[in-house]
Amino acid sequence: MLVQELMTPNPITIVPEASLEEALGLMTRNDIHELPVVSGTRLEGIITARDLRGALGNNDPETSELAREVHEVMSETVEVVMAETPMSEACRRLASLRISSVPVVGPELELIGILSITDILGAAADRFDD
Repeated sequence: MLVQELMTPNPITIVPEASLEEALGLMTRNDIHELPVVSGTRLEGIITARDLRGALGNNDPETSELAREVHEVMSETVEVVMAETPMSEACRRLASLRISSVPVVGPELELIGILSITDILGAAADRFDD
């Protein structure tokens, strides 16, 4: 099985110039923990709920902190997989890195999907029914 068979295509994304408030809102409304950061279709980084907690603190964030831009907080080094990557390899990578999702990119680093633990568990549950 390949990553393209389980990934979520066209994931919710954010641009580097967006505010942390926008990122927080997208994550909250969509019940997600990571947002790929893109310019056009090119993956530029990723911002996670952990990144936001670190930037905003655990208390009520100040308005000035929420106005900061995503590129100030995002991780620019992003673990990625290709659509043709075998699922066994992708799963091992997620487990060894202790991450819950990985962006799926094409040859020009264009974002085409995201593979999450939720995608993998859904497929595993179907197999357990057999």
